[in-house]
Amino acid sequence: MKNHIDNVVGRYKGKIYAWDVVNEVIEPGDNQPGGLRNSLWYQIAGEEYIEKAFEYAHAADPDARLFINDYNTHIPDKRQYLVDLIQRLKAKGVPVEGIGHQNHISLTYPSVAELDSMISAFADLEIEQQITEMDMSIYSNDSQSYDSFSEELQIAQAHRYREIFDVFVKHKDRLTAVIFWGKDDMNTWLRSFPVNRNNWPLLFDEQLQAKYAYWALVDPGKVPGADYGPIHTSINTLGGTFMNILNKKDNGIMKATGKEPGQGNPLVSYKFGADPYALVYKDRVYLYMTNDVLEYDDSGKVKDNTYGNINKITVISSDDLMNWTDHGEIVAARSEGAAKWATQSWAPAAVHKVIDGKDKFFLYFANNASGIGVLTSDSPEGPWVDPLGKALILRSVPGVEDVTWLFDPAVFVDDDGKAYIYFGGGIPEGKEEWPNTARVMELGPDMISVVGEAKPIPAPFLFEDAGINKYDGRYYFTYCSNFFSGERPEGSPPAGEIAYMTSDHPMGPWTYRGTILKNPGHFFGVGGNNHHSIFAFHDKWYIAYHAQTLSKALGVPQGYRSTHLNEVRFSDADGAIQEIEANYEGVSAIQFFNPYQSVPAATSAWNAGIAVEPPVSSSGEAVNERVVTALTDGSWTGLAGVDFGQPGASAITVSAAGGDQPSIIELRLDQPDGKLIGTVKVAAGSKKAAEWTAEVAEAEGIHDLYFVFRGEGGKRLLQLYRWQFS
Repeated sequence: MKNHIDNVVGRYKGKIYAWDVVNEVIEPGDNQPGGLRNSLWYQIAGEEYIEKAFEYAHAADPDARLFINDYNTHIPDKRQYLVDLIQRLKAKGVPVEGIGHQNHISLTYPSVAELDSMISAFADLEIEQQITEMDMSIYSNDSQSYDSFSEELQIAQAHRYREIFDVFVKHKDRLTAVIFWGKDDMNTWLRSFPVNRNNWPLLFDEQLQAKYAYWALVDPGKVPGADYGPIHTSINTLGGTFMNILNKKDNGIMKATGKEPGQGNPLVSYKFGADPYALVYKDRVYLYMTNDVLEYDDSGKVKDNTYGNINKITVISSDDLMNWTDHGEIVAARSEGAAKWATQSWAPAAVHKVIDGKDKFFLYFANNASGIGVLTSDSPEGPWVDPLGKALILRSVPGVEDVTWLFDPAVFVDDDGKAYIYFGGGIPEGKEEWPNTARVMELGPDMISVVGEAKPIPAPFLFEDAGINKYDGRYYFTYCSNFFSGERPEGSPPAGEIAYMTSDHPMGPWTYRGTILKNPGHFFGVGGNNHHSIFAFHDKWYIAYHAQTLSKALGVPQGYRSTHLNEVRFSDADGAIQEIEANYEGVSAIQFFNPYQSVPAATSAWNAGIAVEPPVSSSGEAVNERVVTALTDGSWTGLAGVDFGQPGASAITVSAAGGDQPSIIELRLDQPDGKLIGTVKVAAGSKKAAEWTAEVAEAEGIHDLYFVFRGEGGKRLLQLYRWQFS
């Protein structure tokens, strides 16, 4: 290494003002101390190779500026590792003088707030900062492809470049250069990486002509809509104007956002849902989730999720794990909620138990981090009531006094009918390795009382997120490890991963076994906490977890999370949980979908340009049901694996309320612009739903089914309640 640096830096001494001394040295997914990439350099020499590289470069040209360069420095956990590394180097007198942010970004990701935080995070290090590899793909994922670089896309890219440079200008005292990774769209690495397509990422086109993106930086008055302000101010809902502009194809059919047809994850792409917890009842999986909703600052821009306004729990269910029905939101807390004593409802846990011969359902939730409440119902879909009028668990409960975060419940009913609740989290100062803040205690037979004293669970590097399961007679306690950046003993859980312990009794003692799911940042390029729920369904095991994939696709990965699903496997020999691979593919449907039943319209696998919301009755009052609202022409919903059988369907009846103008529903197979098998006409009308019937042809066998909504006269074409083929 010294020979190489002496020859290269020495040859150009006095001619090169700055060198990228070490490049891409941080990779948290490699699970090495300090988040360092497990490169051959690292394997040979440890962190010292970085110190020596700077030492040799400085000796070869003492006047040159010496940089560390890396990508994804907008991601908080990776960025912190880099900040810590630079602090260690500077403390040793290593001549680190700059940080290079590569900044290969897209039209929707990362957010301006993330880039702002990226630059601010290094401000106290007293080093120079540069954007070193700037380009902007027009795509948000690898499966997208456009036939041409349309006028709409050009304008959207221009506005996006402008708002990014507004951040750079804000930090002009810290940021000394912005360097593009190429000059034009013909000569760019993004023509072949990661897939073979043109991403049109730079300021000049393939004929070296200035694009709107160039003029947005030089003379914004030449860009249509330049007076509209930053592009992200138009993201008001998940189906808002911004997404309509970016994702509409030439044939007028909306492009999916956050979840492509064929993918299973995230489960829902028109709204968020975090901290999932699974309840299996009567051959159906119900998922209860924290109801993340976008928050805005005074200027109308999306801000980081504060979690302080969340007082609802959202519910979806499925019998095939691919098509999910939206049951709306449970108003759990505050004056309008079931538990009026509570201010928030986070991280729900649901369980079913037969009491006095009747099915009873219990929904436990965290009132921020100060207590745990419980709601009850006779149905997994509600309505829910508060049986206590107060919290079930507070710090006055024996054994709970020292729990830092009194939240994240998980509940388990054993084979003998006894039930247990697991909860807790947080890190007392100086106790990162052994926080001792996880607890388990027995629930009373009524499920709304506790018995005895809470017992500690000695979970190493615990952060939060209790989980409990029983497999082959063994109890499994699962949790999210903390983000402590210091040294960890060998065999300890890495930062932000799902770890697990086992026991022969539901209250312990416990044995630490390892980790099973890396942080979402390892799989999806955007991190955060790691919250999960493991469950069995049809002889297989699954894990529901959340990630910021939808918010990333929307360009606002600021703490807004979406639920994913992947399979869990156990080793036969010792019952170990095998490592789980998180992805967009998700799990396979366990059965085909029956179209000859009455199906709630709020059932789908994929969608674009829709909202799911309560319908409005003819009296103007909301009713207890969820319907699909088509927001604009070309919006759609899709279902996976619909089995029409032989000889197939001949007609369909839909229940729908018309909009201000007549509209139609196109029924298509296999893709949104696939084979047309029927058209349902819905007249303009009142707020009351009516039935509409249409003939269907060539609907036989197994296909994906799409409802494509067409109409004129603006947004909110119609509301679809239910449908059924015959």
